[in-house]
Amino acid sequence: MSSTDDPRSAARTGQENTIDLEKVSKDTERGMIIGAQFVFGVVAGGYVGHLFKRFSREALYHVGASVLFLEYLQHKKWIIIHWKKASQDTTKLLDVNNDGKFDFADLKVMARGIGTFFKDMVPLGAGLGLGFWSSVTFVG
Repeated sequence: MSSTDDPRSAARTGQENTIDLEKVSKDTERGMIIGAQFVFGVVAGGYVGHLFKRFSREALYHVGASVLFLEYLQHKKWIIIHWKKASQDTTKLLDVNNDGKFDFADLKVMARGIGTFFKDMVPLGAGLGLGFWSSVTFVG
């Protein structure tokens, strides 16, 4: 801090120490925007976490029951499922680094993409993560 910035030196020299109201106003506005994004993220994350927890059990049950039903229909020779083709199509969809297989490297590329998405929205992303985590962890 220089001697001109020190309020004591301003009092000694008889200069008035002024506050830049425009800068304070901009900082306050920016803080309110960040706070609003964080609060919105917490609320949205709480709702998403609650819905995720509520419907994921039922969704997993229905997906599992559907697979078992398809297996039963295939066993009775009522339908033919080309599992190799389904596996190839799924691998082609999830293989983001184009190495011909879906592995941990693909997950890292996907995570990096999510990270760059949330990088510019840190308050919203932090709030969303906190709300989602607390909802899944603590809400019945």
